[in-house]
Amino acid sequence: MAVFFTILCFVLIVFEAVSQVTGNPKEIVSKLDKCYNDDKTQLNKCLKDFFVEIRPHLATGIKEMNVPPLDPMFVDRADFPEDSALVDGTAYFYNLTIHGVGNYGVTDLTTDIPKQIIHLKASIPSAEADGEYNFDGTLLVLPMKGQGKLNLQDRKSVV
Repeated sequence: MAVFFTILCFVLIVFEAVSQVTGNPKEIVSKLDKCYNDDKTQLNKCLKDFFVEIRPHLATGIKEMNVPPLDPMFVDRADFPEDSALVDGTAYFYNLTIHGVGNYGVTDLTTDIPKQIIHLKASIPSAEADGEYNFDGTLLVLPMKGQGKLNLQDRKSVV
């Protein structure tokens, strides 16, 4: 469950940082513009440095770009459907308050410009979430159903 939590947190970081851009803060845009380069090695390093440099701004939020703060981060709902040999069902998480995600570190970043793909590897030293959950499914062959309050703690994750 902690792995799902960590992946959710980091995906939301990147999604919020990129998709919520509606303003025009010149400083952030100009730093990102400087990364455009035909040299892939330099592009990767520049983008990695950019994600490291923007971290404090993401932690507190960027009002001009409508990017909410990461610490704490609020998630109304997240669904995790699973259909594998071990688990078949869906875990639903509601009203999550997540702390610690803003302390991420970028450990690796590579790009594939023709395919428009960025592979970002990051570490999150410690994160915690409080909220509510609901699960309905099977574990191995055992039916499972539950709901209630949750507290997830995750340490030293790499996503």
